[in-house]
Amino acid sequence: MPITEAERNKLKKHTFSEDKKDEFRWTHGVVPEFDIGKTLSSSLGMVFSSTYPWIANIAGSLILAVYVFEIFGHLASLADLLIYTILFFILEIIVVSPLSAFSKAKFANIEPGSAAKPMLMSLTYLSPLVPILYLVGLIFAMRYFVLLPVISILISLVVLILAVILHIANLNVSLATDAMYEKKIDRNTALSRSWMMISGQSLSMLLINVVVFLPLIFAVFAEVVFRNNTTIALYILPVIFVVSEFCLSWWHASASYSYEAISKNIKPIQYSRL
Repeated sequence: MPITEAERNKLKKHTFSEDKKDEFRWTHGVVPEFDIGKTLSSSLGMVFSSTYPWIANIAGSLILAVYVFEIFGHLASLADLLIYTILFFILEIIVVSPLSAFSKAKFANIEPGSAAKPMLMSLTYLSPLVPILYLVGLIFAMRYFVLLPVISILISLVVLILAVILHIANLNVSLATDAMYEKKIDRNTALSRSWMMISGQSLSMLLINVVVFLPLIFAVFAEVVFRNNTTIALYILPVIFVVSEFCLSWWHASASYSYEAISKNIKPIQYSRL
């Protein structure tokens, strides 16, 4: 039905706040692309700019190092593997999540907030499952690919696909942590905002993550190769710990740098008047 003249005038006078970045959770913003090389190099410089993130990451690095060291040939049975996996999952939530949030906040020069929110955020997309699934894929690849059984190949591929899907879903959690602390907003709003920030750039973030964790991947391969050599095997665990510490810190710095770069350069969509 046709509108009245009064309604038409009201629509013509209606305005939209294009300059308010926080309005409608940035749903009207244009997110800029960020340079992968610049992100990696700049975040590498951030890694050595402060000691607080390194200290905060010690617990997570140690948990990851012990888990990697144990599941690659040092456990007696499948039951032991299951117990270690459950413990790793729990510790990732209650210990690593709040410490990681503190590390990212320090890199981004943001005042850390509640420790409970990062725990809940890590459960949103089951964050602790990501490293578990990747390591399971590595185990299948290293132990069964030589024999080329079809079922093992299919299982490892399924696990790897699940890991990548879950990984991409989890990438926005890293950005959400900074948004949650900086803007003092709730968990759901922070996740919505981080989805907007990472929209169309998840593959770039995934590539950054792969490059950052390459040293840890090489350390895992070294553990597998030298685990039967008693002399060298004694030094593998501390090596994995040090490499984990570096990789985790570099990733947290990369996430914080990406958040800062996107936050500063996001632009509002230009709307025409009715």
